Amino acid sequence: MAGYTLGEQRLSAAHNRLHNRISPDEQKGPTPCLMCPSRLCEIAEPVVQGAGMDLEDLAIEKVGRRDKVSIIVDVDGGASLDAIAGVSSALSAALDEHPDITSSSYVLEVSSPGVDRPLTLPRHWRRNRDRLVAVEFADESPTTGRIVDTTDTTATLDIDGKRREIPLATVTRAIVQVEFSREREEG
Repeated sequence: MAGYTLGEQRLSAAHNRLHNRISPDEQKGPTPCLMCPSRLCEIAEPVVQGAGMDLEDLAIEKVGRRDKVSIIVDVDGGASLDAIAGVSSALSAALDEHPDITSSSYVLEVSSPGVDRPLTLPRHWRRNRDRLVAVEFADESPTTGRIVDTTDTTATLDIDGKRREIPLATVTRAIVQVEFSREREEG
């Protein structure tokens, strides 16, 4: 698809992260990528959900003469390598059934979210319970704390031994912090 702009590509608030990814080539002008992110999402989402996972992100970029389709999936408890391999095979088969969008040569890459991916949805917070997270807000100083509880609208952090409930709507950025050594509390 040629000439996407970020505003034209937004489809719905719930799916913006899946649909508003544009490659550097698209930002400069018409893209040589023949695949449409929204059409790919329509094909990929049922396959991923059928495997009991969530489609977290989908991006397409031109790499040499091929399109690279990157799909990020996740599930409560984390996605195993076998589960990701199974979803990858199912996605490949589903994409191959649609020659209209896969007429060009492409590489499919399916993975789970890395530790550096921002927490943007309530399920991301839930899946990272008991992890240390750095949180930035629009109107106050950033903080770092351990996620001890979550709801669909809030996260409770343990910050230096004190619990603080944070409305997720006030968070502008949240990233899980890598801990190389952590003493677990006996409970």
